[in-house]
Amino acid sequence: MKENAAAQRVSHFWACDSEFTYFGTKDDDNVVNVGFSDGRENNFVYCHPKDAKRFLESKRLSRLFVWNLRPEFGTFAAWKLLGVDDPTQAVNLDAQAVQRSDATKGEDGPLMVW
Repeated sequence: MKENAAAQRVSHFWACDSEFTYFGTKDDDNVVNVGFSDGRENNFVYCHPKDAKRFLESKRLSRLFVWNLRPEFGTFAAWKLLGVDDPTQAVNLDAQAVQRSDATKGEDGPLMVW
């Protein structure tokens, strides 16, 4: 019975995209919204940081995929979704190839953003 249930289990790969005004300054919060989708029926868009944070904490995701990490990293930093005060603490500054960042999602551990 367990084998059948495992065979029917479908993996969901969550992704994130944000919209922002490109002409903002470093000190401005120029994020318009952040959207999360699993590519199926689960699609969420948030216009306020507290709502996006609540979503991330409730979903307990271990991985989150983005099309281009730099703009999304900027969004996560601006909305304080990284779980650290200094955004450089969420990235490996010595990494050569793959861009990754960690966002802390509370007591459940880190959320790897690819």
